[in-house]
Amino acid sequence: MNPCTLIAAALLTLGVGTLCAASPEGAAADGKFTRFEADESGTRLQTGVGSYYNRDGVTVDLIGAIHIGDKAYYDRLNRRFTRYDAMLYEMVGESHGKRMQWRSARERVGAGNKPKAGDSPGSRVEVIEKNMTGKTTEEDLKLVREADQEQAAAGDLAWLHPLYDAMEKSLGLTGQMSGIDYSRKNFVHADMTLSEFAAMQKERNENFLSLWWQSVVVQILHPEAAPEQPGLLKIMESLCRNDGSTGLRRIAARTFGSIEGMLSGMDSEGGTVILTERNKVALNVLQQQIKLGKKNLAIFYGAAHLADMEKRLLGMGFVRSGGEWFNAWDMPPEPK
Repeated sequence: MNPCTLIAAALLTLGVGTLCAASPEGAAADGKFTRFEADESGTRLQTGVGSYYNRDGVTVDLIGAIHIGDKAYYDRLNRRFTRYDAMLYEMVGESHGKRMQWRSARERVGAGNKPKAGDSPGSRVEVIEKNMTGKTTEEDLKLVREADQEQAAAGDLAWLHPLYDAMEKSLGLTGQMSGIDYSRKNFVHADMTLSEFAAMQKERNENFLSLWWQSVVVQILHPEAAPEQPGLLKIMESLCRNDGSTGLRRIAARTFGSIEGMLSGMDSEGGTVILTERNKVALNVLQQQIKLGKKNLAIFYGAAHLADMEKRLLGMGFVRSGGEWFNAWDMPPEPK
């Protein structure tokens, strides 16, 4: 797989601005939840929203995510998320709330165990005494152990955060983790923990190398599904222009807009942990929330997940009622 395609796959599976109204037939239709659009007014990488309902009056929106985007994109999403009874979200690892507990526990344990270098001997003794008298509790230590175990399970995913950071800076975009407010009361974690994800990948002998090889096979057997890759001259041309970062963003957007077909090909034979199995977890959580009496729900997941999720929703008796496109990356027209 071309490195640009591998990056696109990571951005559309592991983790999403202006709303554009569209007809139900034309909005995120036919299992497609990403697209690249260009006209005289500008160029856009868009992610789709599909809307569904069932005979019990339950409505579900599938909201496609890409993990770096325009700040306006995330601002508009944050406002939209307030309308749902339950807002299910992806995050390989524990919930946002649990991560905040871990962070606070680390701070308390660190404060109790590590006197500052410039402290006087008396201050150092005081810090140690505070630790010994219960400022650091057994619960704090338990939470830190949990955090350490989860971090150790990260394995193959450890390279993603530096990748996202580098792309944010080079493309002038905002990261999803900083752009989305995960502290909202209606947010519900609907993904695997890192430990569960790592264990299932190990069981299936799945990793990014094996996924890369699957993508090579898909591109050989189905060349029409592979996204068009930019040539070196095109990349050099963009770097030499005054709008260098915007030009690179357009190149990346074209790849991201056409990658869904290839990813669905990778996921066709028995499915993958990174896509299919995580989708099963999300829809199990959806069913749990419906049993709790929630009627107006949404699932916010990497756009590449949603074609499979749509099929599963339709199999559960839901009917498609419409959709929209979101401008994730909004760029000016390409210079002539």
